[in-house]
Amino acid sequence: MAHRKRRNFRHVMEEDSGALLRSALPREWVIHEYAPDYGIDGTVEIFEPVGDDGESFETLGEHIFFQLKSINKSNVVSRVAVERSNPLLARTAPNGPRDAAGRDSVRFDVLTYDMEVDEFLTVEAMGASVAVVLFLVPLDRGEVYAVSLTDYIDRVLDFEDPDWRGKSTKRMYVPLVNRVPTPPAMTLLRQYGKRAKLMHLFNMAVYQSNALEWFTGGEDEFTALTGRFVDRLLALDVWNENSWSILQRYHDTLLGYRELLAGDESPADSLGAGRDTDIRFTWRGLAALGVTYEDLVREWGLPTFNGIMNLSLPDFGPEYGAMIEHTPAPEG
Repeated sequence: MAHRKRRNFRHVMEEDSGALLRSALPREWVIHEYAPDYGIDGTVEIFEPVGDDGESFETLGEHIFFQLKSINKSNVVSRVAVERSNPLLARTAPNGPRDAAGRDSVRFDVLTYDMEVDEFLTVEAMGASVAVVLFLVPLDRGEVYAVSLTDYIDRVLDFEDPDWRGKSTKRMYVPLVNRVPTPPAMTLLRQYGKRAKLMHLFNMAVYQSNALEWFTGGEDEFTALTGRFVDRLLALDVWNENSWSILQRYHDTLLGYRELLAGDESPADSLGAGRDTDIRFTWRGLAALGVTYEDLVREWGLPTFNGIMNLSLPDFGPEYGAMIEHTPAPEG
């Protein structure tokens, strides 16, 4: 029988989840929706306040691609993850027995969500230089949770189920500690937004390190080259990311080099004896930042031992520390 156009419940859920996402994010951040969309619902553009009046904001040039999914009723389960190395290096089951090294485990609560594999494949095709984030909205809780789909593929799916690409759906586990806008979740989102800038830093540091390693000119030329490299690195818009302490230490080191080179001494003398060795050592460390990022930071916020523990959740306060239970791994 013919009838007038109808509005189904899925449309209502989409509008409700969109409103919850908008209210959970900082008010100065801008959501750009894609219409039509083909696996990516839009981007979040990150802004920061300018001045003290709270009335002006400028873009950081940082964008987070996202998929927004809503569920009418949440399903919360407890997950146990065992300490392990980067899954690219190991094939030990994440919830397997305690090994000879005496690994630890961590217990934490997660939301479950069954994601279509087609959507994972779309995210995988985009590469890892940008982060695609799942914003999961369980409407019965009225909350928003975030996790990186980009990193979930590399660190969870490929490790736990190498054959996932041949299936229609895969169950995801989103940690409850990733609730937006709590401090852990906002740390993750700001890291995701900076990913493209960090990749630029990593590439530049490797290039500069190689140039210094193989430099064969005189001392003055070497010091002048170092000064140019220092200025170029410090000009990058990555150093205001304060959640990754090693990045801040290298920032302080580069500022120290700049101060020495700006002194009254000649450029070659200002860095002192052994300067060539010290400089090359510093740049080797800078060149290794990408390795550290790949090993540790890309796993933050994932439902794994490293993802929960390396985010240092207890540092955010007792409310978040109480959401995880650090216990010995089960005996084999």
